Amino acid sequence: MWMGKIGNKSASFINHKHFHPGNRENLEKVWLAEEKHKAELKRQKEMREKLAEEIRITELKRQLREQEDQKYKQYLLEQKPVSKYEVSQSSHLINNTASGLILTKAATETASKANASEKQKIVIRSRYREDVFEHGHSTVFGSYYDRASRKWGYKCCKTIDKGAKCTEGTSKQKASETDRPSGKRTIEEDAAVSQEKPHKHKKKVEFSLAETIEKLKKMEALD
Repeated sequence: MWMGKIGNKSASFINHKHFHPGNRENLEKVWLAEEKHKAELKRQKEMREKLAEEIRITELKRQLREQEDQKYKQYLLEQKPVSKYEVSQSSHLINNTASGLILTKAATETASKANASEKQKIVIRSRYREDVFEHGHSTVFGSYYDRASRKWGYKCCKTIDKGAKCTEGTSKQKASETDRPSGKRTIEEDAAVSQEKPHKHKKKVEFSLAETIEKLKKMEALD
């Protein structure tokens, strides 16, 4: 260019000026600015690609979630709601014990013929034995609490020993035996009974005679 026309000395002099673009320092600054600009463009490109990838993954997750929700709704519509009290027909007794929690009662023959598709009724019972009176007691163990000994017992006889027999029944039987008459009469009672019997018989005879006299009078009046 024109730098060659003015001579080498003039060109070198101009290149050493700080304001000239051909200066070494200016060339270095230009190169650094260009490299920085390239790095910034590269960083922005990577960020745009990363953002696009995140958007794509989010969209895929949303689509998968919508598909799962749709499948679950379809499943709920197809399936019939199961009752919490429903028991399978095969299990008639839980744990094969007499005090099962849930027992199924088979329908009677007539009901099964009429309603074959009807579900079996269930009865919920306690797992503990109730109203079982042992050792002659009229109440269950635990119906009475002794505060002195801080123990449970039977209310009928106030006994705290679980294996003891009921003492209330024996005491009542003894009391009834004492109140009951012995069945033996004294001589005075026998005499009073013997006197009462003929008296009653006489009353009956007198009553019958009075009736006959009355009847006779009526007959005479008619004649």
